[in-house]
Parts: sequence; structure tokens; C-alpha cells
Amino acid sequence: GDVPIVINPRGLKEYIRNDTFFASIPLILNEYPDAIFLCISMEGKAVAENYCEQYQIGHAVRLMPSVSHTEMARLFQASDVVVSSSDHDGTPISLLESMACGCFPVAGDIPSSYEWVTDGQNGFIHDRTSPADLAEKVISALAQPALRASAASLNQVILQERASRVRSTERMMDLYRKAIQYFDGKGQRV
Repeated sequence: GDVPIVINPRGLKEYIRNDTFFASIPLILNEYPDAIFLCISMEGKAVAENYCEQYQIGHAVRLMPSVSHTEMARLFQASDVVVSSSDHDGTPISLLESMACGCFPVAGDIPSSYEWVTDGQNGFIHDRTSPADLAEKVISALAQPALRASAASLNQVILQERASRVRSTERMMDLYRKAIQYFDGKGQRV
């Protein structure tokens, strides 16, 4: 229905900023008391359960098991905002998958996030150490359905251009052709 849904697909890996994520939830609930937070691969995990108890947010948090790719796509399509926050990372596939499903990304301020998200345009970048900043960005995203819709359209174009298998294969083949032209058969530059 009209209940805001925020999804965290990243699980409990050490480099994922779940401390920031869980600490942001009470701040978000102050503005959106009916919001639901889906936490993938956290069902039965003491760390996640402790966060829920510490912040008294268990009523709004769904600690979920690992899910299939098909179910993950359904969850992304049902969600309004995806939070992807880590201390370091390459491009998280879950970030790209969520963007492909129309979910608005709120990503941590690491270099790989800036490769895909232009802050304020097709998502938000947040200070990964600040629960207040993360909450502000999620609240802002939830408050702007037109921005979320615009970002979803823009993200389709970005992903089609930069992440589709066809475009990636074309770019890889161009790179190989240039490398072959650059070197002779003995590894010497021509």
C-alpha cells in the first residue's frame, strides 16, 4: 500500500555500515512512523536483533532470510529506497539490481558509489558514518515521489548504457581490437 519501504540488501558483512543504518531508523520513524525496513540475510542474527532491541525498532524492522534473485527483484520493486552503505567496496551488484528495479538508491560516500549515483539527481550519497545524514537522505527521498520517479527513469538509461551485457560486451570487444592493433604478434608495440 502506501507504507514507505526501505530495504537494506547488504547483510551483515564487516565492512557494511549496519551500525549507521540501524541508528538512522529511529530518526526516520520520527518522520515516517509507519515505515518498514527490510533487512536481507539478517534473520536470526544476534547482531541485528541487538540493534533492534537497542533502538527499540523491532516493530518496524523485518529481519529476513537470504532470498532468491527473483524474490530480491520483487522486494526491490516493492521498496521505495535502498540503502547501500559500506566503508569500502567495488560496485555492489545489489545497488545496480535495485536501481534496475526502480528503487531509489541512498549510497555511502565511497568512490564506487559516485560512479553510479549523482547526488540529488538519480539517488543520494550519504556520509556513511552519520546516522543523522543517512536518515536525512532517506526522509528526503521518501518525501519526493517525483524525484524517485525521475531517478528511476534516469537509472534505466544509465544502466542500459553502462551495465547491460550487450553494451559491456561491445566495449570489451573494442578494447581487444585496440589492443590487437597496438601490438604486433610478438608482444611488441607497432
